Amino acid sequence: MILIKKQVACFGDSIIYGFPYVDSSWLKTFNQNSTQLHLLNYGVCGFTYNDVLEKIQTTYLAPEIKAILLMAGLNDLLEGRPLKYIIDDLKKIVLFCQTKNLPTYIILPLLTKDQALNLKINDLKVKLCEEFVSTSKVLDLYPIIIDNFGIDNLLGWDGIHPSVIGYEQIALSAFTPLEEWGRQL
Repeated sequence: MILIKKQVACFGDSIIYGFPYVDSSWLKTFNQNSTQLHLLNYGVCGFTYNDVLEKIQTTYLAPEIKAILLMAGLNDLLEGRPLKYIIDDLKKIVLFCQTKNLPTYIILPLLTKDQALNLKINDLKVKLCEEFVSTSKVLDLYPIIIDNFGIDNLLGWDGIHPSVIGYEQIALSAFTPLEEWGRQL
């Protein structure tokens, strides 16, 4: 019996894209190991949730796509966008996906080596959990990564983007929750 993987369109920023290691992105690593899902990469470096909203509304989503995975937010914070705007953009994305009968899975932004930025990331993570727990799956990979792998090798040269090993850790940490979600789609 041939198992056909469910296709999931992944929208977001450079962490979805795999910057600067596209050939070692976490999506590619995940796809090599998954039996349930095939993650399609629609990530763009520098994207905010406002950019994701525009891209998702203007991208042809083939009937084979069964769900949407979202991972962004860090660029919103770096640009100084208020949490209200980020949440409003994400609400519009989730509503758009609901009109297309596409379940959404939100992966929360990862922490960085910048402690001041991490305070803002934590505030965003709390708000995202509060706002979207009833309409979407929400996953915080950071505790899974810390428990399973530690933090030392997660971040690369710039303190924001993962190292090659970090992308592997993201894929491995996301594997079980995403595979379970894939069985439910």
